[in-house]
Amino acid sequence: MAKDDKRAGKAKRGGRSTVVAGLLAIVALVAVWLSDCIPGFGIGSGVKDGEGEPAEETEPAKPAEPEPEPAAEPDEQPVERKPMPMKLTVDVRGCMIDGGEPIDCKTLCDDPKRFEGIDSVIIDAKDGPYQSVTEAVDCLKSQNLKTAINRE
Repeated sequence: MAKDDKRAGKAKRGGRSTVVAGLLAIVALVAVWLSDCIPGFGIGSGVKDGEGEPAEETEPAKPAEPEPEPAAEPDEQPVERKPMPMKLTVDVRGCMIDGGEPIDCKTLCDDPKRFEGIDSVIIDAKDGPYQSVTEAVDCLKSQNLKTAINRE
């Protein structure tokens, strides 16, 4: 009885490999058939009789002449760029504006020129002490700036 089980197992394995080989043969036949239908799909890249002719050589393209810019009308206003948000990093050393030198967060609002043309500030408070972050936020609120705090 043990021999019958072994033979049955061998027959199943032989049947599976035959099915897999048959499927691979079918896939190969389909690939060969499609190689002539879809350009670049198959290995055949030669031109058969009556199937196409080589392209004619053409003259190199001439560079396009730049178009003259239309004169700006007086009614049009120049496009103003949106101001980029200021990045303020608060850590133990103090407040750093856009990666610059650290300054004391208490003196952040002493120079009003720092906030000219800025409408929002992103505060990086990952390593900042609570008191310094609070001072910076209070200063920015007094300047009527939008603030976003990154604490993680």
